[in-house]
Amino acid sequence: MSGICGIINFDGRPAERELLEKMADAADYRGKDGIRYRIHKGLGFAHLALFTTPESRRENQPLVHRQHGLLLVADARIDDRQALIKKIRGKNVHVNDRPTDAALILASYMAWGVACPEQLLGDFAFVLWDENLNQAFAARDRGGCRSLYYRRTSSTIRFATQASQLIIDPKYKQVLNRDLVARDLLLPGFSGQHQSYYLGIEKLGPAENFQMTAAKFSRKKYWALNAEKRIVYKDPVEYGDHFRALFNQCVADRLRCEGKTGLFLSGGLDSSAVAAMAGYEMAENTSTVTDNIKCVNWTYGKNHVANEVVYGQSVASRWNLEFEEMSMLEFPPLYDYPWRKPHVDEPYNSPISSFFNATLDKFTMINNPPKVWMTGFYGDLLVGGQNPFYYSDLLAKRKLIEVTRQLSAHKKAYKLDWQQALLIGYFFPLVIRPLKQKIHHFRKGKRVYARDWIMQELIDETKVYEWAMDTPAPEWVNTRARHDDIQDPALAFRFRMLNCNISERLRVWFERTFAKFHAESWSPWDDSRLPEFILSIPQNQIAKGLDHKLILRNSMKDLLPQALLERRELRTGPGVYLEEAFRSRVKPAVRNLTADMASERLKIINSGILKQHIDRYFAGESSYDKILWLSLSLESWLQERNF
Repeated sequence: MSGICGIINFDGRPAERELLEKMADAADYRGKDGIRYRIHKGLGFAHLALFTTPESRRENQPLVHRQHGLLLVADARIDDRQALIKKIRGKNVHVNDRPTDAALILASYMAWGVACPEQLLGDFAFVLWDENLNQAFAARDRGGCRSLYYRRTSSTIRFATQASQLIIDPKYKQVLNRDLVARDLLLPGFSGQHQSYYLGIEKLGPAENFQMTAAKFSRKKYWALNAEKRIVYKDPVEYGDHFRALFNQCVADRLRCEGKTGLFLSGGLDSSAVAAMAGYEMAENTSTVTDNIKCVNWTYGKNHVANEVVYGQSVASRWNLEFEEMSMLEFPPLYDYPWRKPHVDEPYNSPISSFFNATLDKFTMINNPPKVWMTGFYGDLLVGGQNPFYYSDLLAKRKLIEVTRQLSAHKKAYKLDWQQALLIGYFFPLVIRPLKQKIHHFRKGKRVYARDWIMQELIDETKVYEWAMDTPAPEWVNTRARHDDIQDPALAFRFRMLNCNISERLRVWFERTFAKFHAESWSPWDDSRLPEFILSIPQNQIAKGLDHKLILRNSMKDLLPQALLERRELRTGPGVYLEEAFRSRVKPAVRNLTADMASERLKIINSGILKQHIDRYFAGESSYDKILWLSLSLESWLQERNF
């Protein structure tokens, strides 16, 4: 790991070394441990190395297998290695006992050909040239944890980890992809699986591969979540045991890191579970590579509401993990504007990016900083959320006493009155919300509406409403409706959430953020084995009404503090502090950013209307709006890109 780029000319023209070096230099921070090139005739491959695993120090990419005419470059961490080695040897392909990740990919190709990505677990993006077939073959991991952009013509293809490595080509004319801009301002994160913000530059989607010869280019999906698979146990305890074994393996695979591993610990169940399982694995398994876990607990102050630090401390103390507090209050959104530039690839950014940047800044200054970081993100999407359908199922079975008992428990836990409990737990998700959706659908013919500061010219030009009508966005789909052949509405809803593109966009954001600081993002919650299992079990093992994350609580009983397992009240989260920061410390930066707007010159945003909304927000007359934040992120990016 941690970056690749290359040129393949199918017409026999020599690969341009000068251009290849410029492509590598555009992301040189990914190659802290060296940049290596291999140029031969029409091929030019480059690998930007960051040594993170014991095997990576022996890696010599780009990797050549002269006997079979293969050339490979990969940004990869391959998991479940021993099982893969056994299967490769079963195909009569030689592989040594401690192969590098690139060598495992090459051997897998020799064993299964273009079907090899189906056998690979982990985070990877690779490109392989097969001289015998005169064919380029590329693949990206199942969750999209590693990126692969490309630009192709009839006679050439250029590829890279980042789009910024492709726009460096003097023959490329930088043109804004207005279609993707419009889609992201309407349904953030539901588009862009193959598009980039630069016209002519595409990207490989998660769990996809492509093949290209001089005559043909084809792209296909090699893996998808299966909502039809079912795992049924007689004893409900077995679901927790199965999940724990999987989660243990996912964490263990990410402890194969030299030096220290970092963990962003929020104090919630998801990141605390990672910390506890990592501590358990290091105590039980002497073959674990990492030295220790550095837990960075993000806090929002120390009042009685924002007390996550107490839980973070208890988990770290129990497993003898290093622990340090970092206050999010010190690093509000845009506090580092304008000296911290947005990433060249795209404007998508998180409002808590300043906190991550400041934290990573700090740790790059110490001796032996973590090269690998884990988080608890994606846990909420995977095992979190509520299952309001649980109540309707109980009512359908006339279990009124059980419904009353459940609602009473949640009323107490969330400090609600009976009216609030009924509205939040039953009537809103199962009655009011579907009814509102039907009314909007039949009256307007649209399920979503652009904010009034988005220019009508952009909407008309991109036909974004027509696209939105055909997009299965979970927030605007009748939650009681079936999805294909999925009968269980809770399963259908979770399946839609796990299949939308938002999680991939967040993974890529993390990967880019950490790469800037010579580090990598290896989150156990990103592992494809977990959603495969979660979708195959009864949904009441995950959530019953508002009582969620049941399988995580049940499987971690002996590893997490009892107080954390029993905690049911709503966590503080960063939302309230983001609102407070926007209305105080961030105000000057927002005023500066919107003084002379590039997005208005490009006929994207009406600055006058946007400023009116900002004024109302600053005055406390409106609440936090993610589209408002994304509009500000877009403006910051456009000012840097000079479109």
